[in-house]
Formats: sequence, C-alpha cells, structure tokens
Amino acid sequence: MKRIHLIILYLVLTLGFAPNQLFAGNIVWYNGKGHVTYSIQKKHASVVDKALDMFAADMKAVTGKKAEKGGDGIINIYQLDRSSNKDMQQLKELGVPFMNFITHDDAFWLGVRQKRIVIVGSNGRGTAYGILELSRLAGVSPWIWWGDVTPEHKSRLTLSDRYETMQSPSVAERGISLQGTQWSTLAWDHQQLDKHFRQDALGPRYYHQLFELMLRLRANTLYTGMPTSSKSHHHIKDDNEVADSFDINVINHPKGKFYSDDGYGYLQNMPASERQDGHDNGKLLYHLSYQGTPHDYLWLATTQPGLIYQSLRNCWDKDIRQQWIAVIHDPKVAAYPLSLFMDMAWNINATGPDALKKHLTEWLVQQFGQEAGEQLAKPMTKFYWLCGLRRPEFMGWNQTGLSEKEHGMDELPVQVSEFNAEQFGNELERFLNDYQEIETDINRVEASIPSRLQDAFFAAVKYPVCAAADMATKQLQAQEARTIGRKESFHHDDEALESAVRSWKAYQDIIRLTNYYNEKMADGKWNGLMNMAPRGLQVFLAPTFIDNLTTGELKKYDGYDGIDAPMDDDGCVVRNACDYTSASKNVSTIEMLGHSMKAVLLPEGASISFQFYAPEGNAALRTALIPTLPCKKEQLRYRVTLDSDTTFTYSLSEQGMSERWKVNVLRGQAIRTDDVRLSSGTHTLTIQALDDGIIVDQWMLDYDRDRQFYLFPVKPAI
Repeated sequence: MKRIHLIILYLVLTLGFAPNQLFAGNIVWYNGKGHVTYSIQKKHASVVDKALDMFAADMKAVTGKKAEKGGDGIINIYQLDRSSNKDMQQLKELGVPFMNFITHDDAFWLGVRQKRIVIVGSNGRGTAYGILELSRLAGVSPWIWWGDVTPEHKSRLTLSDRYETMQSPSVAERGISLQGTQWSTLAWDHQQLDKHFRQDALGPRYYHQLFELMLRLRANTLYTGMPTSSKSHHHIKDDNEVADSFDINVINHPKGKFYSDDGYGYLQNMPASERQDGHDNGKLLYHLSYQGTPHDYLWLATTQPGLIYQSLRNCWDKDIRQQWIAVIHDPKVAAYPLSLFMDMAWNINATGPDALKKHLTEWLVQQFGQEAGEQLAKPMTKFYWLCGLRRPEFMGWNQTGLSEKEHGMDELPVQVSEFNAEQFGNELERFLNDYQEIETDINRVEASIPSRLQDAFFAAVKYPVCAAADMATKQLQAQEARTIGRKESFHHDDEALESAVRSWKAYQDIIRLTNYYNEKMADGKWNGLMNMAPRGLQVFLAPTFIDNLTTGELKKYDGYDGIDAPMDDDGCVVRNACDYTSASKNVSTIEMLGHSMKAVLLPEGASISFQFYAPEGNAALRTALIPTLPCKKEQLRYRVTLDSDTTFTYSLSEQGMSERWKVNVLRGQAIRTDDVRLSSGTHTLTIQALDDGIIVDQWMLDYDRDRQFYLFPVKPAI
C-alpha cells in the first residue's frame, strides 16, 4: 500500500496529474509544461490550416504558449476526403466510427482513443470545426476576437477518456448577409482595419476577421447582395482568395426563390406558384436587423429569442433546410441573436421552446463564466422582454421609409407614444422602473467581472441594456414634460422640469456610453463601430421640450429617479395565454416570446380555454396574438368563444404593407377587439386556431371600452 502511495505522489509531482484525475479516467492534454502538440495527416484543405492557426492562438490565450505541430502530438487530426490508405488504417485501428459520417458534408467526430484526442472531419470544413470544437472545450468563446472574450488562463487541460462527439449540420448552407453596414461597420473598418482600401467597400482585413468568426460559428456562406437590394457594400470579388482560404461560399448574385421574414422576424407566405418549385424552396433569408418601413432597427439587435426559435423551427418543419442566411448590420452588435441562429442552423435541436432561457444562460456562461453568466440570465431575459414590448429604435412612435410623394419626407416626426401615465398604476413609469431594475442588476454583476472580461461585458451587456433604458427614458420623459408643461409656466413647473431633466440626462448618457464604446473600450479597437444615430433618424436626436432647459435647472433637478408605480389592473380581467385552464393535446408554449414571454402555439384546430369570474357589465374583449403571417394557406384565422354563445372570428392576414401590419410589427402584437356583455359569475373563454401558425400572447376584458393605454396589466411569465 505504501508503494502505491509513493507511485501516486511521483505522478502528481512529475507529470502534473491530480489524484482525482488518475481515478476519474481523464487524460491531460496540457499539464502546464511545454506546448499543446498535434499531428495532422499530410494532405488537408487550406481551411484546416486556418483553423490550426486559430487553435494555436487560442492555446496561447489559454496556456500562454501556442499549440505546435509535433510528430507525437497528443492531438491527432484527420480529413477523410483527403486521407490516404495509411490514414484510414490508423482510424480503423483507433476505432473511430468514421463510416457514420463520412458521407455528411462538414461533419466531424472528436473523441479520445488510446490516450489521445482524435479529430476527424468528413471534409476540410468539418475538420476545421472539429479543431475549433476543442478550443471551445478549452474555454475559448467563438467571440474571443469580435467580443473581446479573453479566456481564463489554465495550467491544466483535461478531457474524459470516454469523451466523444459526432456532429453534422442540420442545414447545408449556413450564412450571413451584411446589410446597412454604411452606418457603422464601414466607417469602423476604414478607421481600424482597411485604412487604405476603397471607401465604399469593406476590405480584405475585415473579411479575414469575419471569416474567422464564421468558422467558429460553423457558418459557410456569405451573401454579398440581395436580389432586390440597392447598391451593395460588398466588393469581395477582388478578394476571393480570402474566402477560398476559409472555404466560404460567396454568393454575389443569389438566384431562385427563397422564404423570407417581413423584415421584423415574422415569416411571410410564399405564393403557391412558387411553392411548387421544390428545388429553390429550401432557402431562408432572416433579418436580425433591418432598414425600411415602418422603421429601421440598425442600432441594437433585440429580436426576442423565442421569435427567432419559432421562425427557424417553422422553416425546418416545412423542409426549408438547404440554406439559412441571417441578415445583420454588424456581427458584434448581434452576438447573441446570431449565435442562436447559427446554433440552430448547425443543430436544429440545440434548443427548444421550453429551453430558450437555458440557451441564453449557457451563452452568457460561455462568455463570462459560470457564476456571472447565471447571475446575468435573469436581467438579460427581462431585457428581451422589455425590448419585445417596444424595440429601442421604435420608441419615437413614428415611421420611416415613407414615400416622398405621400409625405414629402423619408420619416415622420417623433409622435406621442401610447404609454399612458394615468392608466394601470402609471404604466409609463413602471416601464422605466423595469429598465432601471435590470440596470441595477447588471451593475451588481459587473463588480464581479474580471478585468480581462470588462470590455466584453460592456459591449454585450452594459451598452445595450443601459442605452435601451436611456432611449426609453429620453422619449417617454420628454413626452411627459411636453404633456405636463405649458409655455407660460414651464420654468416654474417642478413636475415638467423633473421629467425634462430626466430625459436630457438620458440622452447625455447615451452619448457617454457610445463615446466609451468607441474610444475607450478595448483601447479604441472598435472606434467608429457604434453609431448611436444610424441614418440620423429623429428617434435618436436630442429630446425637445416646450423651452430650453437652463444650467440651473439641470443642476436643481438632477438626481430625480422617478416614482414607484405598482401595477393596478383597474378591474380588468387579464391573462397571459400560458395561464390557460385547459388545452388541446398539441398545444405548446414558447419561452421568451411576446409581451407575456411565454406565448402559446396552436396548431390548426387546437384551442385553449380559461375559466374566470367577472362582474356584470359591458366590456371590450381584446385578444393579443404574435403578429405571424400565413404560412400554408392564404388565411391565418382564429376563433374566440365566450360562454359558448358569443363567437368572433378574426384573421391575421394582411395585404402588403398595410397600416395595421405596421402597427403590429412595431408593437410585437396583433390586437383584435370586440364589445361583449357579461353577467356576474364564472365564465369560459376559448381561443381556437382555424389555421396553422396562430400564437396567442394575452387577452383581457376591459370595462372601460374607450381606454387609451399600451400594455396589458399583467406580469410576464419570466
């Protein structure tokens, strides 16, 4: 027994093994000494060399030393489509199940065999993905460069000797289309990367960094223009060698029919004549940013994860599986939505309708570590809820992209919002308080973020949360100041001045945050990337008041933080759809979708029912649905039945860019209203889908039928 203890002590001291590793069956592929080493078969694609360069840099970031090629490396790498007979024999001897994926494009297997880590790709891209999967296992985020996610330094890297994974893509072509880059990305590229490249195009250094990110996210396609787009800012045709070296498929002139959303994440129906062409119907174009009517969103990337999930899952179920392209204006700003999109394109089961909060948490943990990531999950979930109520870019309640013939301008002025401080316990102030609460939460977490991740935290969490909160405060408090104040008494009206100063301070804070993002974050690496006013739209401009504020007023009313505003339903009967009493068999809920944050998907014929008590009286029955569009038929209908004797049938179908469609996508809900008469007692409300694609969010009975308000007075299902 003494001899065994001595042997264990020798191994711990000389080879770097921890005692638990000896018995747990882990192999140590870095023990704090030397370099991580690998061997690779002689013939392989150039994209594998790119991945090895990235892996070498990753290992330096993790261990302090680059990975090196060595004949007896602990990591053995193979590319099946270029393997020799000798290579194939080695794989057979190692027991690698390569026949299970050899015919699958871009697939890889990574596992432990005979105390070595073996990576086998079906082709060059698959091999590259396998190499970078090992980087992920070492704690390297795909956003190491674009997100400044500096990995934790480690003196030991281990892997279970039973570990193995085989992965292949769900969607064959997984890609990105950059649109609207002239408002941010283009300026940054010419300041930081391609300083001497033509001014109207992104340069080769930019594409090199973009392709590295795409390789880490397992994307293999770049759209450089759209069939109906205006002048593209992609001129990569002169830099095809960059794309070729990363094995990126560059599509300069897309052809054929494809499915697309309406610009706001809601899939559009493809005409029946086009659906018959099965060859081209496997393509999807999906917007995570957009320029156009009724309003751009080119500042932040705030599409609700539940909407992304449902749209992609819907496409998959409809056999649209050949090509998925995400439209973005900048990958850094769209980090999480783009990650979710690519995760699902790679593995359609990467998340599910009841696992979206889990997916967000895992992404945050990947960036910021276990403790901070878990602490950030709740405030970031709440952030997507608030942005689902109204995107920051839409807080002006106006529209863009209007024709000059109609209005003589490309944009209407900022309008009065629908938020009403006099309704439901002051819904306006409560909206701002909810933002303030998540700001407080993330500031608390920020104190625990290590210095190496402060820049990553600012870009991915603090800037979007605080800037969105500031935008809401700027617009809504300016509205309050204009509503309360009068020209003759403005400078003597404490309430109006308090609101005006809050609005002005919020605007100044957006400027401060943006300046920090561009000039100080990561030592100026991203200078020019963050544009706080894309296209100079009016929602981004300084707030306007009845009169200018004086310096004395700015000082006197500084520090006012608003008022408490507990929710009051004012006698309404109101429910989130997920709080149903009974439901049909195939009904399912979708996390992080809608004002409720747990909307209910109804297949054709399915229904949900609610039992509730209501007093006698006349009321407005309002049903709020996710503003989906027809996906199979030309109609998208649902039926509402109250107590079996009152029935209403509604359609969500919209013709072109109708005014109601514009209101729907800006709000994130389609509301239908009818008057009903209620007797005192228990009632039953049933909502039934008459076509596929109905997603119910909320409903309410309001005895003030002419009430002017914005939000249903019910807490989200977070």
